[in-house]
Amino acid sequence: MAKTECSQESSRRTETAQKRRPTPVSEKMFLSIAGLNPDSEQEHRLYLLMKIEALHAVQDLNSRPVEESRLRQAMSMLYQSASPETRRVYNLYGDAVSASPGDNWIIRWLMWQALAQI
Repeated sequence: MAKTECSQESSRRTETAQKRRPTPVSEKMFLSIAGLNPDSEQEHRLYLLMKIEALHAVQDLNSRPVEESRLRQAMSMLYQSASPETRRVYNLYGDAVSASPGDNWIIRWLMWQALAQI
């Protein structure tokens, strides 16, 4: 492949990756999308509990980049050890009996937020 073709291919891949990049979501927007009232003190405490669970779950994920298989395993462990209150929220956006709880977008978002803190 010629140098120009490589450069064009690289540019195309970069553009494609940028199109796939998720839109950043603020905590307030996350709470709203997750069905939690960001102005409710009780639901804010629930959110803090979810964040604590996520922080505990990512402690062993210290390599960068994080492998998807390890992330999914940690997500599954988070779900299995979740408190009844937080599991109720997780169940709203994921299949409780699924073989792959790593597909739960709430848990995934919380885990990535926790990883950014360590």
